[in-house]
Amino acid sequence: MDTKNLFKLNGKIAIVTGGYGKVGRHIVKALAELGCQVVVSSITPPEINFGKREKMIEFFKCDVTEKEEIFKLRDMILEKYGETIILGIFFIFSSIYLFRK
Repeated sequence: MDTKNLFKLNGKIAIVTGGYGKVGRHIVKALAELGCQVVVSSITPPEINFGKREKMIEFFKCDVTEKEEIFKLRDMILEKYGETIILGIFFIFSSIYLFRK
């Protein structure tokens, strides 16, 4: 077994809602370190510097308590990345709406 690459996520895409909160920022950082392109949604733009991992992280403004904003986020992500999302980490009920048309 090649344990060196066991957890590599190169070329994969993850969505993290609330990704700039106290817990979310660490999840975003870990995913980026593993080579994952991370799409982060939050109400406010980030004030966090992820250093060399910054190019792996993309911000989308979204209030996940508003159903229409969740639909808009979903459409933007699918338009940009297609159906290639492999992981979704949601800190609220938004996963109910995110990929349901």
